[in-house]
Amino acid sequence: MSTQELPVSVTFLAEADEILQNLEGELEAIGDASDQAETVAALFRNAHTLKGSALVAGLRPVGELAHVLEELFSRWRDGKLAPTLPQVTWARQSLDMLREVLRAEASGASGDGRGAADASDADKGTFLRVELDKLNALADTIGEIALARARERALLAKLPFEHRIELSHAYEATERHYVDLHERSLRLRLVSFAPLFAALTRAAQQVAKKIGKALVVTASGAELEVDAAIVANLKDPLLHMIRNAVDHGIEAPAQRSAAGKSEAGLVRLSARRIGGHVIVELSDDGKGLDRQRILDKAREQGRALTLADLTDETMASLIFEPGFSTANQVTDVSGRGVGMDVVRSNVQQMRGRISVRSTPGQGATFEIQVPLALAIVQGFHVMVGDSCFVLPAECVERCLDAPAVSLVDAPGGGADCIRYQGRLVPLLALGRALGYANKGQGRQPAVVVRSGNELIAFRVDALGGEHQTVVRPLGPMFASIQPVSGATVLGNGEVALLLDVPRVVTEARQRLLS
Repeated sequence: MSTQELPVSVTFLAEADEILQNLEGELEAIGDASDQAETVAALFRNAHTLKGSALVAGLRPVGELAHVLEELFSRWRDGKLAPTLPQVTWARQSLDMLREVLRAEASGASGDGRGAADASDADKGTFLRVELDKLNALADTIGEIALARARERALLAKLPFEHRIELSHAYEATERHYVDLHERSLRLRLVSFAPLFAALTRAAQQVAKKIGKALVVTASGAELEVDAAIVANLKDPLLHMIRNAVDHGIEAPAQRSAAGKSEAGLVRLSARRIGGHVIVELSDDGKGLDRQRILDKAREQGRALTLADLTDETMASLIFEPGFSTANQVTDVSGRGVGMDVVRSNVQQMRGRISVRSTPGQGATFEIQVPLALAIVQGFHVMVGDSCFVLPAECVERCLDAPAVSLVDAPGGGADCIRYQGRLVPLLALGRALGYANKGQGRQPAVVVRSGNELIAFRVDALGGEHQTVVRPLGPMFASIQPVSGATVLGNGEVALLLDVPRVVTEARQRLLS
């Protein structure tokens, strides 16, 4: 048995227990918290997550009570009410009620009413449920080992040849064991999208039933296995989006019939792997994003925009802003303004990005792209000036030493190009694309990278080779640094930046066209 085969209710129960513990701790600290606003915001987020998860799991009583708690915390957050002792006491009593409901559900999940500890005997020796935090800690430890191995390799290279031979054999032996450990740890973390897609399908159908809409949900790629952290971190963003798609995107049956559509709306979920990334798409055949309402909301906020200005990119930048909601009223389905900004924030924390395409009257498609590995990646190191940058190895097509970089004339003049696999590929100094200065002049080594179907070659000062790289987040202070998706520590103790290759390619293409 694997984690993806667990009943959704069991998975939800474990998550709900953790959320209740968080809520209890935050309520305990509400009176003397140094930053009460942050504590209240955490209460609101946890209640909101519990509500959504409960509705997905089909536990409506839990979802409805969590919704009432969310309403109270939202009033605290917005300053409409101040947290008082009676309110805090009521909230604590509500947590006790939620625990009772969940305890009863846990007994039912065991299958025979004897308690969850007795339904485990059958799985003894075949399945062990491990918290994701423990697997994350294991990945962190392996990452630290990778850094230590890099330092060892750098020190080994400095030894005289006669002293290096024996140590090299020992290093290579332990390296084989390390690689095996790394691969086994990654396999432990693999889960499919199947349970998440099933939960999202139930959530969509529940919303449709509640608001009187007919709905068909299809899914493809559910069998794709990825790191468990990816599935866990995508849950909330996708839940927000699928509820919005049904509530705002899909029209009522009568409206669809009048527009020549089938009365039942269609929502599609898909997951696929491209190179070193996972692409998850959520699309619907509804009315598309309401450009006029988005424009009106933007104008209310002081933006001087016209309908012609609302490209897909502009709409995306607006709808993902905090509090940017076009809902007319607050319901337990949507309209609190907490959804799409949370989506973007969660995706960015995964070193990913989200885009949207919308056609009036035909529907909208949201695409989330995140790296396959969130902690350890194979990286190709290059030097630009005195700085080292890391390119994800799966994006690197080929490395060319300086003599192999032969310029060819591009049709109509313009940017420098090289010929690669029978096609002309633009050639640009990586330093120019990043706002740095390349040291070298004239012919330099280059690296050909791929983003989707697009190829571009970057001149660099030196090729550093492929190494296993432990990716560290940059933190909020550096979140605006583009096109960088993380940082790593090299074997010599220096810091190198991990480049977001698709964004680098996009920005380079814009420079070439300007």
